[in-house]
Amino acid sequence: MNLLGSPRAKKSMARCLVGCGSNLGARRDLLERAVELLRFMPGVNVLQTSHFRESKAVGGPVDQPAFLNGACLLETDLPPQDLLDALQAVENTLERQRDIRWGPRTIDLDLLLYDTLELDDESLTVPHPRMSTRRFVLEPCVEIAPDFLHPCTGYSLRELLDNISLTRHRIAVCGIPGCGAAQVATTLADATLSHATHGCTTLAHILMQSQQATRQQSFLAAASVWQELLASGEREESTTHVADFWIGTLAAVAARHSTDIEHSLTLDVQSRAALFEPPHVLIMLHVSPDALRERIRFCQGPLAAASDIFKDLEACLSGSSSPAGNDHATGNHDEAWCDHLLSLQTDIERMLSSQRTLPPPLTIPKAVVHIDADDLGEAADEALAAVEAMA
Repeated sequence: MNLLGSPRAKKSMARCLVGCGSNLGARRDLLERAVELLRFMPGVNVLQTSHFRESKAVGGPVDQPAFLNGACLLETDLPPQDLLDALQAVENTLERQRDIRWGPRTIDLDLLLYDTLELDDESLTVPHPRMSTRRFVLEPCVEIAPDFLHPCTGYSLRELLDNISLTRHRIAVCGIPGCGAAQVATTLADATLSHATHGCTTLAHILMQSQQATRQQSFLAAASVWQELLASGEREESTTHVADFWIGTLAAVAARHSTDIEHSLTLDVQSRAALFEPPHVLIMLHVSPDALRERIRFCQGPLAAASDIFKDLEACLSGSSSPAGNDHATGNHDEAWCDHLLSLQTDIERMLSSQRTLPPPLTIPKAVVHIDADDLGEAADEALAAVEAMA
């Protein structure tokens, strides 16, 4: 109690997980020094530290030295951005260089989880967007905090580790038409000697339907086609199956058309969606408005006929009408499609967050990786790194 007689308000403490790694210099010494520096940070209490494990470098320049990785469980009263600043101060003290993305480094401290917080801004994203497929992250985290929940999916870290430890994986690459799902899925399958299943253009044909009866038939037909394609892919002998579609995108579109008149449509799609086993890994491709507009211009230009790229987007644009169900369509056909697709992308993103409000209640995949797809080459590299990190 203070001199005025009123109790001092106790600061609330957040539980956090921090990933630690080093592949330059005296790795173990650097990691131990990093943990020790964290212990002396005001507002930070190091509760537990994992053993260190060696793993090969994933992504970035080839022929990097192997990493030594671990994790720390912290308690802190620092806000997320202040904690990030503290981690970067430790990195700077230990002479971390940031010249090359995913390049060699003396020390790497990643804020993986901050209680149940979901945050995505220019400087900080939590949960860490790539942690759910990284064995070198999950193994040390499970050692010290196996029941810590990933807030976006609601699965524990132990469940996430078990998910990537299977001998055979189903991977889905999804997004709106024009995101490049087919191209990324093909590159991923080729690089991992996996079986690829293509069906993303089906979504474009549904988006073009304007009549209620036709649209409902298209939804159910699409669900049947996708289910048959996935079943066929499961019969292949390869250890991994990569599809360029996910039933959740179909559910997101159905929900957009779920008026009182069309309530049966959502119920039908919900019943079909329940028949789909969720992929073990979902790679969600995000495309910016500028990149989508550029791809729309490409599809309307002379080079599109000689290329297989963005065929799903080209199918959307081939119709003469504005997007089905777009009550706010502009006078510009292409801009109306751009607005409609970006709005659909937001709906899909919402389905993959803990704040999801769209029916039907799908089973969200345990591992979800969000990738910026404005540059398809970089997106394919990130997707491949996400899959390789499961080994």
